[in-house]
Amino acid sequence: VRYMHRWEDLGNGLGCDHILADHACFQNRPNGIYYDSETGLDYDDNLFRFALLSLSALEAPLRLNLGGIAYGQRIVFIANDWQAGLVPV
Repeated sequence: VRYMHRWEDLGNGLGCDHILADHACFQNRPNGIYYDSETGLDYDDNLFRFALLSLSALEAPLRLNLGGIAYGQRIVFIANDWQAGLVPV
């Protein structure tokens, strides 16, 4: 998994880190990212892709050096869709 990072400055010394996880299995879905819109069927690797997404989200704050330190356990996740549903578990 490759991580991409962007810092958003909110002013007054406050900000927010935005982290995106990238992996080859997340790419090249010409007919939709969740299912094939031409056939109406889920992709065969959906369980793997969504589990990898959740695991990489959990790993990122422990491994990435953001602002000079790894965040560790002091983190908030926004899991607003079923594809990220394993994160809060």
